[in-house]
Amino acid sequence: MNTTTNLTSYLLKSVSCRIEKDYYNEGCSNETFHSFEIGINEIFASKEELIERMNQGLFGAEYKEDDFDFEQLLNGHNIQTDVLVTYKPNINWQEFYYRTDDELKKWKKGKMDMYNAQFYFSVLPIEVLGTNKPFKY
Repeated sequence: MNTTTNLTSYLLKSVSCRIEKDYYNEGCSNETFHSFEIGINEIFASKEELIERMNQGLFGAEYKEDDFDFEQLLNGHNIQTDVLVTYKPNINWQEFYYRTDDELKKWKKGKMDMYNAQFYFSVLPIEVLGTNKPFKY
């Protein structure tokens, strides 16, 4: 018996990020502090693999599926998430890190600056025709 199913793979085309200063009581500044876009073009066989790869670019955050907005995925658009990060200036580049619990407490008391990193992952779902029979040459 040969049963056929459609499986979904995901093409992660690119990621873009906009970083703005975030004030605990007032919210984000709406002024871009830093931004970047990176082409990726990798295919993932499952949503779990896709999430694992997206987590690699979140400055050390380890997010679950619920932390990503997949609603726009129906037509192959963006998956969005926000990460609260700290900024540590360096001579030659800018470094952002996922915040610690202590840093979060300091930020809430107004003793530390934090930044909101808004990520947009450009993803195209790909329907793959699958079968439970092994492929024969």
